[in-house]
Amino acid sequence: MPYPTLASHRWLLIPALLSATPAAFGQSPGAPPADSLRWRDTKPDARHGLGAMIVEADGRRVRAYLPTDAFGFEALVPYLSTNPEVRPFPKTKVVKVELLRSMTVRERYYETMRLPGDAHPRIMAWRVVNNGPVELFVYSDSAVPMVPLLGLGVGLLTAALSTIPNSHWYLRRDGQLVPMERVNFREQMSQYVQDCVALRTQIQGGADGFRYSDMPNIVSLYNQYLLEQSTRPASAPSQP
Repeated sequence: MPYPTLASHRWLLIPALLSATPAAFGQSPGAPPADSLRWRDTKPDARHGLGAMIVEADGRRVRAYLPTDAFGFEALVPYLSTNPEVRPFPKTKVVKVELLRSMTVRERYYETMRLPGDAHPRIMAWRVVNNGPVELFVYSDSAVPMVPLLGLGVGLLTAALSTIPNSHWYLRRDGQLVPMERVNFREQMSQYVQDCVALRTQIQGGADGFRYSDMPNIVSLYNQYLLEQSTRPASAPSQP
């Protein structure tokens, strides 16, 4: 089932998350619900799992049952305020992406992509590489089945993600977020890793394993290079 849009009258929209109280999310402030079953995680194959959303305005953490099969979100994040396996079954609600800072579910971390000058960000992307100075996020606007990717090595992760159509990649280093453009990929990415000559050459030449769909592999290799450079002893000063 596709995720809801603003025009879908079947879904409940929470337009004022910035001023919402925990009770607005079906939670009692300061204490867990009396029925502890509400905050148990769901079955491993369930489409919603226990997670948390972080509110951008004040950093508040809001527990919710969130989609476990998403490669990111555009405009809206659907959620359930109580356990979908416990009666009464909850109705789906949605919250605007721009009102959230991040969210986690089943060890997956998603973050709102706040580009410079963008007052109303619409994309929340999934972080797939976090093994060094450069983070890599991905978002896909295609309805594709989620596969179990946690715990995979970089090679298998790259192979799995390369099959996702319409993928959008975002890089972040030292707090600077950069969207990767498919049409200018070779030029843009080779410039991004220009200090690593071997990696830059492979990207410029369009070598297998170093193309747009291979971003997890590229970023992981670049992080390895950066970490090696940071631990290399400084050159001894030359003798007069």
